[in-house]
Amino acid sequence: MNDNCINCNQIVTQNFCSNCGQKKYTRINKGYLLEELYEVVVYTNKGFLHSVKKVIANPGKIAREFIDGKRINQYKPILLSFVLSGISALVSFQFIGIAKPLSDLNPKNPASNKIMSEFLAYFTNYHSFIMLLFIPFFALLTKFTFRKWGHNYYEHFVMNAYILSFITILNTLIVYPITYFYITDSDAVYNILGLSLLTTPFVLYWFFKEFYKEQTSKRIFIKILQLCGWVILSYIILLILAILIAIIISFISTPTAV
Repeated sequence: MNDNCINCNQIVTQNFCSNCGQKKYTRINKGYLLEELYEVVVYTNKGFLHSVKKVIANPGKIAREFIDGKRINQYKPILLSFVLSGISALVSFQFIGIAKPLSDLNPKNPASNKIMSEFLAYFTNYHSFIMLLFIPFFALLTKFTFRKWGHNYYEHFVMNAYILSFITILNTLIVYPITYFYITDSDAVYNILGLSLLTTPFVLYWFFKEFYKEQTSKRIFIKILQLCGWVILSYIILLILAILIAIIISFISTPTAV
């Protein structure tokens, strides 16, 4: 039994079956559990920490390497962005407590402003997860902007996962800790988070400049301006749709629903 694969019954000559990849049969004992624990702690964390370090150093470069096939020690980009989003939400919500100052923003203003403040608090706490849901949409925008530069939609999906990972790390390590020192000042927290958004065009320029090494800085700059334009236009369209939906809801229910 030890010489045959438990899964497909093929002859196993090494540690793994050459036909289906099943690991050679070994009885579960203390050595087996220690080996499994070692693989979980060492190999998984090595891939995650290695990828985080690479993303911090140069997200555009690691994205190009992954898309070009250099993936042996890389954490899967979608999984990486998901794990980092969870860490970011934990830091902002549990340790920094950003929800409180944003929910208290302009407390003397009308109820509509309070609703907006509560929305900002919710959006900030789950910013990374919300952005994670928007990756397919952002990939569509970057694909359209760089459509003549040789990468398909799914490769742009991976690019945006790395972009989101870098922005999430930036927020977790720098932006959120800064807000901690102003946590009692709602306006200051709001302004810090707003200013952090202004770094996005610079991150995009750096990312695509490193990803498309063969392109000139001027061409990258023009493409980023175009991309920002598409993002702003998309935001306006979504805002108009949200207003129309709010008006419809107000007619269906009550005026306070807006």
